Amino acid sequence: MADDSLYRRVVPAHIRTFAETLAGDRSPITEKNFTDAELRKVKDSILASRERQNTQRPTYRVDKAGKVVKNLVNIDPTVDYRDYGKDAESIDKDTDLSRNSDMRNTLGKFRYDKTEAPRQRSRVIATDQYDFKDDLVSEGQRSSAEYAKMSTLGKLGALAKDTVLNSRDEGKGTISSGLKSLPSRVGSAFVGEDGRPVHIDLGDPEFKRGGKVKSYAKGGAVKSASRRADGIATRGKTRA
Repeated sequence: MADDSLYRRVVPAHIRTFAETLAGDRSPITEKNFTDAELRKVKDSILASRERQNTQRPTYRVDKAGKVVKNLVNIDPTVDYRDYGKDAESIDKDTDLSRNSDMRNTLGKFRYDKTEAPRQRSRVIATDQYDFKDDLVSEGQRSSAEYAKMSTLGKLGALAKDTVLNSRDEGKGTISSGLKSLPSRVGSAFVGEDGRPVHIDLGDPEFKRGGKVKSYAKGGAVKSASRRADGIATRGKTRA
């Protein structure tokens, strides 16, 4: 069940989740952490992912009886950035603090599965891991293990130093450019791999934008989703 409390209606999901995790909350992230409007965006991203993959050109085969059979599109049950709407893949969205990018910057890439149980209605479950292990380390940033050796003051000093250095490296001469990667580095320093499991029950799988559809095809091949639900941080350079 969604939580439409005033706090959740006022503070965007990615800011809430990031702040609560930094403060030490390691409880699972479920549907109770979001409003109905936020969960609607998650459902829409799943629908967008399926629609995108269903635009692939179908293939055909001849069965043993000589009948031409259309092969079903092999759906990968994974949502990625392009499924969050127009311009969702833009790097500028990484530092968007508004509701326009709330679920994009909370979940990022994630996997979804349809449950099947006897005498029970099937449901769609979104799963992932919200952590910041080695975030941006591939771009030359400090590893989570390096931060783990530091005291709190040491981490703060390293973050401040790296913010200035990143600005200089980009040749822009201002701290603002270094601030763009700061949330990821803060997450890597104070959360690292000590994150939170994501298990969001989205309910009835036969949904569409604003209502239901007649069917919900089963997925095909499964690829790995992101290691973390990307939070408010700069989007994952540490995908599994």
